[in-house]
Amino acid sequence: MIQFKNLQVQKQVVRIFNAIAVIFFSSFLFSCVSGSYIIAGDPRPPTNPTNVKIYFDPPEKYETLGLVEAFMGHGLYKMEKTQNKVINKLKSMAAKIGSNGVLLTTAGDKVTGTSGGYYNNYSTFYNGYFGSSYTRVNEKRVAEGRAIYVIKERDTTSLMGQWIREYDGLEITIKGNVGIFTKIYSGEWLRLLKKRNKHVGIGKPKIKDITKIEKLTWKGTELVNSHFLQWYPSILTLNETRDVLTISSAIETYTLKRVKEMP
Repeated sequence: MIQFKNLQVQKQVVRIFNAIAVIFFSSFLFSCVSGSYIIAGDPRPPTNPTNVKIYFDPPEKYETLGLVEAFMGHGLYKMEKTQNKVINKLKSMAAKIGSNGVLLTTAGDKVTGTSGGYYNNYSTFYNGYFGSSYTRVNEKRVAEGRAIYVIKERDTTSLMGQWIREYDGLEITIKGNVGIFTKIYSGEWLRLLKKRNKHVGIGKPKIKDITKIEKLTWKGTELVNSHFLQWYPSILTLNETRDVLTISSAIETYTLKRVKEMP
């Protein structure tokens, strides 16, 4: 009788071990990353996946080469590691069809079903068998997007918008290559406005011929009030956070703070 119970206990241990092995092996298989692509544009030579950039907003000018997808179950990996693997696979798929960018359209988890099983246990307490089952929800991390070839990046350091000089409230709006007077509250500019000077007024240019010369630097011609009004060459420098603009000429240097950004 004792030998019979020991045999049943051994069988129970084997069944439990087999169940754990099945779960572990299915998790391992589910942790494999996969990907696919569909060509929708003119083919280009393959690129290096490390040079493929992920875009959340479309660049200024680009070509769509196709659709790409990558997916992977969470399995044995942590969520952050799973996400990195999926994104790297997405880049790899895009590189195969000659892309240098992916315009991301979907990124997240998707439930793909459940898996599980059933096995018998022998209980020495009840002196008999009882059934047990196990179930796991299968989820996969998915990333999808458009494989694109970027021709021109969007200028993310644009000067366009409303800028204010805090000490006197002078407000300038820059659009295109011109910065115009938007508000005049005090100081010499207000005096000239009240005198109806032909160069000073809401909507009239304060800075013109603005041209980009470096990443955060522009040149232009600025209307300066130094005993009399005159146009001077100026340098416009934007800080790294894009919210402070420094304007320098031979006569003066001052800063403006961004009030509102324009597209």
